[in-house]
Amino acid sequence: ELAAALRKVAINGEVMLTLANGIMICTNTTICWWGGGNILESFLQILDHNSIRNHLIGVMDDETERYLTGRPYNWFRVKNVIPKSQENSHPANKVSTIKYTLLKEIIQLGYH
Repeated sequence: ELAAALRKVAINGEVMLTLANGIMICTNTTICWWGGGNILESFLQILDHNSIRNHLIGVMDDETERYLTGRPYNWFRVKNVIPKSQENSHPANKVSTIKYTLLKEIIQLGYH
């Protein structure tokens, strides 16, 4: 799924990747250490404002998938498994755990 998504959106082998989960949407301010606010929507507005089309959003949960479904953004569902050592960590830490694995995969596929 990742390789197909990269082929679809990359321009000259370049892609802007972000990972997103429900914490970025932040409707539950008790888990948002910055006091709440929809960071994902702000990111999407920046993509639109700058006409960035070679973006790819790695969706990490059902909430984020529902948020993006039907909207004109490039995304794929991250299939990487969170290591057992990170199971009870903060959702933001889970994103950090997976990003390095995805970065390695993207570079191995020849994208940057």
